[in-house]
Amino acid sequence: MKLLLLLSLVVLAQCSIHRVPLKKGKSLRKQLQEHGLLEDFLKKHPYNPASKYHPVLTATESYEPMTNYMDASYYGTISIGTPQQDFTVIFDTGSSNLWVPSIYCKSSACSNHKRFDPSKSSTYVSTNETVYIAYGTGSMSGILGYDTVAVSSIDVQNQIFGLSETEPGSFFYYCNFDGILGLAFPSISSSGATPVFDNMMSQHLVAQDLFSVYLSKDGETGSFVLFGGIDPNYTTKGIYWVPLSAETYWQITMDRVTVGGKYVACFFTCQAIVDTGTSLLVMPQGAYNRIIRDLGVSSDGEISCDDVNRLPDVTFHINGHAFTLPASAYVLNEDGSCMLGFENMGTPTELGEQWILGDVFIREYYVIFDRANNKQRKTKRRVLQDSGVLGELLLQQASSPAAKHHRTATTELLQNYMDLSYVGSISIGTPPQQFSVIFDTGSANLWVPSVYCSSPACANHRRFDPARSSTYRGTTTSVATWYGTGSMVGVLAYDTVTVGSVQVQNQMVGLSQWEPGSFLVHVPFDGFLGLAFPRIASSGATPLFDNMMSQGLLAQDLFSIYLTPDKQNGSFVLFGGIDDAHFTGNLSWIPLTAQTYWQIKVDRITMHGLPIACIHGCQAILDSGTSMLAGPGISIRRIHYKLGATRSPSGLHTVRCSSILPDIVFVIAGTPFPLPPQSYILQMEDGSCVSGFEAYALPTAADELWILGHIFLRRYYS
Repeated sequence: MKLLLLLSLVVLAQCSIHRVPLKKGKSLRKQLQEHGLLEDFLKKHPYNPASKYHPVLTATESYEPMTNYMDASYYGTISIGTPQQDFTVIFDTGSSNLWVPSIYCKSSACSNHKRFDPSKSSTYVSTNETVYIAYGTGSMSGILGYDTVAVSSIDVQNQIFGLSETEPGSFFYYCNFDGILGLAFPSISSSGATPVFDNMMSQHLVAQDLFSVYLSKDGETGSFVLFGGIDPNYTTKGIYWVPLSAETYWQITMDRVTVGGKYVACFFTCQAIVDTGTSLLVMPQGAYNRIIRDLGVSSDGEISCDDVNRLPDVTFHINGHAFTLPASAYVLNEDGSCMLGFENMGTPTELGEQWILGDVFIREYYVIFDRANNKQRKTKRRVLQDSGVLGELLLQQASSPAAKHHRTATTELLQNYMDLSYVGSISIGTPPQQFSVIFDTGSANLWVPSVYCSSPACANHRRFDPARSSTYRGTTTSVATWYGTGSMVGVLAYDTVTVGSVQVQNQMVGLSQWEPGSFLVHVPFDGFLGLAFPRIASSGATPLFDNMMSQGLLAQDLFSIYLTPDKQNGSFVLFGGIDDAHFTGNLSWIPLTAQTYWQIKVDRITMHGLPIACIHGCQAILDSGTSMLAGPGISIRRIHYKLGATRSPSGLHTVRCSSILPDIVFVIAGTPFPLPPQSYILQMEDGSCVSGFEAYALPTAADELWILGHIFLRRYYS
């Protein structure tokens, strides 16, 4: 397990230690404010600091929502290519990819920033891979390439990075930075790209496999990122080790949060992410309300600057140690106006509290991120008067059927599987060990529980034992699979996987070491077999179906799914063929709009022949891992209104079982696909009738997104 530590006294070696100065400048929020654009921007693009970790709609795996950098103000310089081309970047411990604008980008945002020119670099190596980085305002699309990246005096050879070709205009135009350099773990890296710091370590370019961050609030200069060492000028006695709870972000467990010695939040422990790419201290709504109440501050966080000295300390208790923020640290004074450096999440939590400790916390505590000894470290700063704002809170997002497709590179949100009833069997290893899995077209990884997992959820399911398989081959690669309620953490390995009569050799499998308890304890399946595209596979794993194709195991490079509407048996996934006995009429072939999920364009959705949703066209994902038929809240409310459905206390929408209801028709590629009421109305055990349409809570980006789950797939052989 990796650890986070809060540290002191270390001798600063001079060899292979590299300091990158950071400049404190105006944030994007300030820039937009000065140009009179902030109010209009926030109306069009509501800011949600949780979206970085629970991203909004994207058609790809490469979601790094830049609205999280609204308040970022610490930037550093790197160079790419030979000869060098300079760029200003945010050194971000909350993401893992490096990307900069390129000359291929003609967007107005790119025209206001430095752009990388591959033709001017003798060391540039192109690829045919594309990358899409989604924002709440649109998306940056680009290509991936390799080149030498210079960070301070370190030359990192053959570093993969993204070159943007399009960027959203008004948002990026005013940013003080050109791109992002991610410093989190490889498990969340988009497109399986190796992060810059991992290449520094593997190429032996640093004296120690760690980096440290010092942020000063006094003026524009003095802040730095130090690669390969620790500066003892910023440490005092006492080393504080704090275990990481996941090798994804720099995530830790907090014991509790107190104000003036009184418990106010995180009563039963909670999660926190230490994030240099986030400015404020953000927390769940309930915690925010309690803290401002105890501080005696208005709900908008405004406070008289004369009252700052009367405010109590806010203390974060981490691994048995108290890390205190005085009022001078968590109150922001800008141009004579004082505001709390706290913010509540725009997304409701479910079971657990999650926080983000951003620049305010980091300004108060010199932070060391240690990969060599499998730990992250922080050190108490010697001069505690250097105060600032506390970092943002990571809030868990609410259960939402869209959350699975609003993802980071490692996200497979299992609340989408709450209502699943279609489970199949596979076996792994030699001799075979059997598991029940969901065949999921909405994800791309295969994982099962392992004997290394002692969580209650694992204890109630079959667990893979590597020692019993003669074909097992282990790796040192970790994987984390996120849920709204926590995360599954495990390791990756290779073994033989048998599906039906097909034996797939050297298939990469995730073996869970920890799973959230109450959520997975009672589900009728052990794991997941993802059938989506390689681009969204966590940790760069090749999906099982791709290996079936590459190993020549199929008659045709396709699979089909048949779900019975009302029988326990009879459903199937057919690899390599189509069963003519399970459909009538002609097949309708529909082009995909992205090779990520099985995503298509819907022309419109009608009722009584009139458009009721998706009026100007929209995107839809065919997902065998989702039970209901999900869409944006405004569209679902309109449908329920037309159906006369009423919301029950349980959150379901019921209709009178005797009601005569219309077909709801999805028009796709010019072909109507009607759903009669017997398809979209579910008869419950208590005799009530419930709508199979469900709204998701997360905002979409540019387009309306629908998820066509079992309700659609039961009607149409796919």
